[in-house]
Amino acid sequence: MKLQIYKDFIKSLEKVSDSSDEIFAFQSQIWRTCLKYKIAAENTSKIILNAIEDFCHNKTILFPSFSNDIIKYKKFDLTKSLPYTGILPCYCLKSEKFKRTFSPLHGFLVKGPKSKEILNLKQFSTWGKNSVFEWLEKKNARWVAINLKWSEGCAFHHRSEEVAKVPYRYYINYYGKLFNNGKYIKNIKEKKYSYSLKVKPKFNFNIWPKIFKKDDTREYLYNEGIKLRSALTKTITKRSVELFRNDPYVSITNKNQVKRWVKLEKTKEVEKQDI
Repeated sequence: MKLQIYKDFIKSLEKVSDSSDEIFAFQSQIWRTCLKYKIAAENTSKIILNAIEDFCHNKTILFPSFSNDIIKYKKFDLTKSLPYTGILPCYCLKSEKFKRTFSPLHGFLVKGPKSKEILNLKQFSTWGKNSVFEWLEKKNARWVAINLKWSEGCAFHHRSEEVAKVPYRYYINYYGKLFNNGKYIKNIKEKKYSYSLKVKPKFNFNIWPKIFKKDDTREYLYNEGIKLRSALTKTITKRSVELFRNDPYVSITNKNQVKRWVKLEKTKEVEKQDI
């Protein structure tokens, strides 16, 4: 059965990629694979990672390793702050083969020829200038959603909100202490294009994937345990920015409430920030 997962996953990757692809970012949810093939999470993670590494031989691969520790606890540990982006990134975090990019909120685990280039980025904001997100777009990487619909499996879409400068977000600084395996390193600051917690937007993420045109994405639903979708990052940004510039509130269900906040309260909150 272990060999079967490996073969099935390789076959699926072949269906949603091109031989010319040099960079892959994988956002994943593998519990469906565990259930389908009746294999424990850690073993499933190992098999899928082996398949990805073999398929992407001599190519650069990334896994989102996002964490909210700097917001919740005012600290971030490069080793101990577990990603909330699934079992697979948590498994990769244990491996010495992967390095974690420095972004407490929106870091990535990276491996491959372009790792050093990624690790040396000095971002202005988590989705903005000199971020991994911007780098992925410039390189036109392939974003792959594993067992996730686009509405759930494309964190890259959020970059477009910053590019389009949607009015319900603004730059917020988050302060904390940086640790590595429990050892204090330094005080840090992370800048994110965030929404207000006072008037929190309620999002309907099922709306934005409808922007994709026929040939923008690839989809291969092999079985109930392996469902892959992919798109190139430049395409994701292009379509998403078009959507937001047509209607920046398109994904928000409490639109009137948020518009009222933008008009009456946003300026006061922005002025409190040390940009």
